Amino acid sequence: DNPTIWASKTTNEKEGRHEKGKDGAMNVQDTNLPKSAPSVDPEKGDSERLSADPRALKSLGPGDSEIEELASKIEKQLENRIPVTKNIRVTFLRTCRMIADHEDCPNSMIPERCLLAIREDVQAKVDARMQAKSHFRKFLNYLGFLDEMATMLEVLNRGVQRVDDTDDDFFHYQDFSFYHTRLVSRWPWMRNPTAVSAMIMLLFYIFTPVWFCHIVPDRDVCPDGTGLSYGGWLTALYFASTTMSTVGYGDVTVQKDAPGYIFVGVVYMIVALLVAVTAFSAAAENAFSVFGDFNERIISFFTGDILEGTLLHQQMRKIKIVKLTDILFQFTILNVIGMFLARFFVRYYDTSETDWNWMMTFYWAVQTTTTIGYGDLDMPFDFRWFQVIYLTVGTYFVGNALGKLANLKQELDETRSLYAWKRRIVSKGMIMDMNTNDDIVDQYEFLVSSLLALGKISSNDVGPIMDRFRTLAGTKGYIQISDQLEEDEFETKEDPDGCKLEHTPSPEGQ
Repeated sequence: DNPTIWASKTTNEKEGRHEKGKDGAMNVQDTNLPKSAPSVDPEKGDSERLSADPRALKSLGPGDSEIEELASKIEKQLENRIPVTKNIRVTFLRTCRMIADHEDCPNSMIPERCLLAIREDVQAKVDARMQAKSHFRKFLNYLGFLDEMATMLEVLNRGVQRVDDTDDDFFHYQDFSFYHTRLVSRWPWMRNPTAVSAMIMLLFYIFTPVWFCHIVPDRDVCPDGTGLSYGGWLTALYFASTTMSTVGYGDVTVQKDAPGYIFVGVVYMIVALLVAVTAFSAAAENAFSVFGDFNERIISFFTGDILEGTLLHQQMRKIKIVKLTDILFQFTILNVIGMFLARFFVRYYDTSETDWNWMMTFYWAVQTTTTIGYGDLDMPFDFRWFQVIYLTVGTYFVGNALGKLANLKQELDETRSLYAWKRRIVSKGMIMDMNTNDDIVDQYEFLVSSLLALGKISSNDVGPIMDRFRTLAGTKGYIQISDQLEEDEFETKEDPDGCKLEHTPSPEGQ
């Protein structure tokens, strides 16, 4: 019952656990239960201790494990993929496929000499064009258009480098195409999600007044009796915002005199919804990434990491308070801005029909940002200038806030799983849960078990991957370099001049 004795015993047990972790793997001997002497000599250094067991970590340094190095290598490879247009990729794959058929090779590979022949041919074309010195081509490159022939040469150079690095006699062009190139639009302005979002919105706002004022005149959407030269176009723009934001005050609607007008209204509503989803999705990915990162840093500052000794309910309560405060703050700021600007328009364009006090202005702002839009308030006509922008921006931010509210439960579940995972120590139960065929848990078993426990992956994700592994490994149960197809399995056509090309790759001619 002496607390001093218990504290000393607990400290010694913790120190013992840390010492046993130096072998680079967890086993039953690492638990606090009675155990025999370790199989590895404790007098040896860390490097000798780790090299004694092939399943142990090769180094105890952060980031030096085999799994971390593999993850870093794959991420770096994906980040360094060459941007190519669809035309370049199709030409590249079509040329390699043609050579594979000519050489009687499988459709996924060609001999190395053929890859070198393709590169030599493309290099000659690029050199010839460099001597021509086309100013128009330089101007296109300045605008951001890809030089497809030069890009094709870059792809082939990367392919040759890949073959040299792997010391392979064949070039696996299908795998290379996916893991070393990435598709981009041939139009520079279509490569940025923010530009795509802005262009979609701009075209929608231009299309609406042109359609309802000139192509299919609708005097309800584009009235000509406002007494203002811009009244029809302003009303049409206002109608576009109320429809796309799903606010729908009901003060501007399509004509219902004929079935044709009603059908046009139905199609327009569907198009407006598609535009909203496309534009807001693109904007959510990139346009407000700066604000999103800043917001996440603020939230992380207040919530912090799960600290040792912190009770779970305390951490969960902190996350709830911070997240709900963040949502409430965004909603409040948006409505306060709407209140003040609406108040300005109401006072500046004071009419007998518009008698709003502060509470009425707040009532208007809330029904607008929540996209309810009762339509029970009379608003100044020029107030529509502000509403065209406010309705769109308000819909995005409120949708973002509601999305965070919907994801709150998932974040709490993830926090609960992470808390339980971090507090777990080495025990017989832990080793029994994680190991597969012995009393040792290596880095691979620990990684897969942790990802499953944290909900990052599921057995449904693991199954197809292991099915593919079994297919590639065959009866041996593992994959090695000798499993690849050898060159002598094919009777490739050896040409004295190398690999002759019937059709040389020319993406610009497609």
